[in-house]
Amino acid sequence: MPLDSGIDKKEQKERQQEQEYQDNINAVQWLQKAAEEGDAHAQFCLGDLYHKGEYLSKDHTRAMYWLQKAAEQRVVLAQLMLGDIYLIGEILPQDYTEAAQWYQKAAEHGNHIAQFVLGKMYIFGQGVQQDYFEAANWLKKSSDQENSEAQFLLSTLYWIGNGVARDRQKACALVRSAAEHGNREAIRFYNKYCMSYVDGNGCNDEQSQGQSQEEQQPISSKSEDDEFQELLQKMRQHEEADRPAIRWGIGACIFLFGILITRGVELFLLVIGSVFIGSGAVGGITALYSHITGKKPFECSKQYMYIVTAVIALISTLFWLAQGY
Repeated sequence: MPLDSGIDKKEQKERQQEQEYQDNINAVQWLQKAAEEGDAHAQFCLGDLYHKGEYLSKDHTRAMYWLQKAAEQRVVLAQLMLGDIYLIGEILPQDYTEAAQWYQKAAEHGNHIAQFVLGKMYIFGQGVQQDYFEAANWLKKSSDQENSEAQFLLSTLYWIGNGVARDRQKACALVRSAAEHGNREAIRFYNKYCMSYVDGNGCNDEQSQGQSQEEQQPISSKSEDDEFQELLQKMRQHEEADRPAIRWGIGACIFLFGILITRGVELFLLVIGSVFIGSGAVGGITALYSHITGKKPFECSKQYMYIVTAVIALISTLFWLAQGY
């Protein structure tokens, strides 16, 4: 009896899955029909399915076609998605100008993510002429919708007076709001700088009690400004770091695949084992260094991880070839 019951449940589950699949196929067919008849939201959904390869074969050409159709009918998510596609440059050549145009459209319709990204593009001059006033304008709109990344980036403009009047108290209020939303950089900067600007005079009277004269003296404006300028530069570096990191990773994979094809499984496994051991050792040393010093040895950790992996693969290959494999 329990066995029959188990079989029945299995068959019932299989039938249910088959029915769900068929329902999804039927839904996609109706979606296709609605999109062809000009329904903007159907066009967006169809483009998204083609982009992700869900229920349909992945097809970037058709994805772009339907997303553009939807975006032209003011579907904000389609405009945002097109901005992302052109900004990232994975399925199409990277085009900051085209990305900025689509983000502008989504931002004008009130999308806080597009407003934040557009503000950042104005800061760095990506696809648009560098303009701190315009950057501050869009970051304010995004911050008003409680986008913590926009709040923190806007705080840097208030802190150093780019595009807005310099206002340390306003900057700290934005940093605090971003920190309360869990932004880690904001938490770090609030603790490092804003604790001494609570009363707007460079030092909080309550906090200054019991501190040494050296501790009470606020950090010079120059060092603070330099720190925030470095932060803006770091944001741009991190944004650009992922792309070469991915190239290193792909290169390492192609290299290892070449070993497998040309030299056989034995050398391939030896190199893979060496890569795991070497990467583990580097990771352990890095973790120990961070634990002892409280500092990260690398800022662009993902990029260095791929580079280290590729270098270890090359060195171990040469070593094992020298051993006669």
